[in-house]
Formats: sequence, structure tokens, C-alpha cells
Amino acid sequence: MKAIIIYNTKSGNTEALGKKIKEILESKGITSEIHRDKEIKKTPNIVESFDLLCVGSPCHMGGPAFFPFRGFLKKLAKLDLKNKKLLCFATSGDEKKWPITCDKIKKRLPQLEHLGNVGCVETNIETAVPEIDRIIKNLK
Repeated sequence: MKAIIIYNTKSGNTEALGKKIKEILESKGITSEIHRDKEIKKTPNIVESFDLLCVGSPCHMGGPAFFPFRGFLKKLAKLDLKNKKLLCFATSGDEKKWPITCDKIKKRLPQLEHLGNVGCVETNIETAVPEIDRIIKNLK
């Protein structure tokens, strides 16, 4: 299995959560790459070579980041991603907001098999570790 972690970040919290996901994936023997959304926005089809897409964003006004992240999600939705899996992740200043952001990411990528959502409030990344472990354990 091969995973790609794609994130948008403003303060660095979502990037840090993405790095934690990468660390856990690799500890379980899953090859992974991590990219900021703007690094691959011109070549979104790169994701077609991965089995698992981990897509993350900070919460902006009750949903994923605006430009360019939402445009990037539109590009992903146009790709052939059948038989691919999705793990959504988000960060916010309120524990009730990150799950809403994850659900909105999931809705924009309906062709993917959604495995679950993970998130945290601000820099409390360790609180997400048990859920990341649970989701990844069920992958193999």
C-alpha cells in the first residue's frame, strides 16, 4: 500500500498533524509521501498512483480552507479515483468544528472509500493518535 498526505495549512497545525499521520503510516510499513496542496496543484493526477489519500485542512468558516484548497479538491474529484481510500484530517480552534471540515472534504470526494476522520484542536496532535492508529490498523 502507498499513501499520499495532502494538506493545507495556515498556522502549521494541519501540517504537523499530516506529519504525524505520515510517521504512523510508516511505522506500520506503509510507504507515504506528504505534500502541501499548492505543491501539487498543477499535477493533481499524481494521486492516481496511490492507494490511500489522506487529505487535510484547517477549518475556515465551518469548512475546508478556501483558495486554493477547495479548487484543488475540485480537481481531485474529476480524477479516476475508484478503488482508492480516503482519510480526512483537520484542525480547528474548536473541537466541534474539525469534524465538520472533514465531512465537507469527504463530500467533495465521493468516489473514494472513506475510512474515517481525524483531527485536533490547535496543536493538540497527540489527541488524534489513537484514532489514526485505529484507522490504519484496519487497512491491511
